[in-house]
Amino acid sequence: MVAVAKPLTQTFDVRQYGAVGDGTTDNTAAVQAAINAAIAAGGGCVFVPTGVFRCDSQLSIPTVAGGYWGSKSAPVRITGAVGANNNNESPSDTNLVSSQGSTLDLRYSGSGAKLVALGTGVLQLDHLTLTDLGTSSTPFVLCTLAQPRFRDVVFAGNPSKSGTSCDQDAILLGGTGDTRLPDDITSGFSGYGGYVDNCAFVRIRRAVYFRAHCNGVMVTRNWVDTTCGSNDTYGAPFEIDPGSGGARIAWSNIIRDNTIELYGYKYGVLMANSSRNNVIAGNGFWDPGAATLGAVKLDPDTCRDNRIILDGYVHSSYRIVTGAGGSYGGSGYNWVDTSTAQFCSWTDEYKPVTWKLHLKGEISDYHYITYDATPDGPLLSGYGGVGIRSGGADKKISIRVGAGSPEGVVTGTVGDLYLNTTGSTSTTLYVKTSGTGNTGWTAK
Repeated sequence: MVAVAKPLTQTFDVRQYGAVGDGTTDNTAAVQAAINAAIAAGGGCVFVPTGVFRCDSQLSIPTVAGGYWGSKSAPVRITGAVGANNNNESPSDTNLVSSQGSTLDLRYSGSGAKLVALGTGVLQLDHLTLTDLGTSSTPFVLCTLAQPRFRDVVFAGNPSKSGTSCDQDAILLGGTGDTRLPDDITSGFSGYGGYVDNCAFVRIRRAVYFRAHCNGVMVTRNWVDTTCGSNDTYGAPFEIDPGSGGARIAWSNIIRDNTIELYGYKYGVLMANSSRNNVIAGNGFWDPGAATLGAVKLDPDTCRDNRIILDGYVHSSYRIVTGAGGSYGGSGYNWVDTSTAQFCSWTDEYKPVTWKLHLKGEISDYHYITYDATPDGPLLSGYGGVGIRSGGADKKISIRVGAGSPEGVVTGTVGDLYLNTTGSTSTTLYVKTSGTGNTGWTAK
């Protein structure tokens, strides 16, 4: 259950609590005091004026006992000077810090994140730059039970890291645990209805990391800069991965209309483990680097019922990358709408794999086209084909291609066709005329 935020009319200026925006003073106590005062007042707005406000220790949103999951907090908004950080600064500006911006230089290097919200409530961030001018790899923000509302925020990682050396995440949604727990960084996510909108990510590894039980979050209109990248094997700026084991899933999230510069990444979006019912649509995948392999990487053995629509800009060499089992994972389909991508292996991005594409026909009738391809192996262990099904599993045929006779090798059903690429006048086309196994093929 998500707390409904009332209007945040009370403002708490961090300078009133002793904060100094000189870039060197440790303002942790002052900024935390302003946050505490806003919470104590039943909710409020913490104002960060122009300047660089360094904080060497962790900031947190205080909680009290209660709420659906055992702890709750009043809604709080942390905001900067309007117009100062509305994505107006160029990522090429040094550290994305200027005298015109409202900047929190967060140097905390411990566990969790630099700013944590662990109770049921609302955390709103806007018109800020969150940066780390130190050297830590600690993520910037972690929300477990809190609902994130982030808009017009610049997340800028360590100045010394760029591209594939980036090891700092911006936003973590949910922890790594199997259950939802109060005031615990491992807790599953419960901030349904949150959003990350119109933000910029610079020198960041994961822009948004959807973790255990993360659901119902909209990530829209964001910009992932060319300075971003990942030091991970399967690096992506948007990663949906609730972890394996237990009942952890991540579902019903939307990643839409983002501009993703892939120069330092393997992929644009990664979905692994039990990622379900998510929508990936309208994103632009730009500027591949030497290590870039695809637009979307999807684990088909555990991900299901996701919709991937490549209707934004997609470079012609990009791929949707999946694995053995194709889009039919478990008991559900993954829906793919695209005319610009290939479908390839989860373990070998250059190897095509089996996919099932579900195409809606007239009114309530459904037609299926199945493409099978296993490119390796001798003779008929490496054949590809197209299957057409109409009106149910009992009305389908397959058209397959291979080298040599299919008799005793290729399993099919009566009515299937087989094209022999090494055949002669009378042994090029075969029809399955009898049986249910790999016999009963007749040359035509």
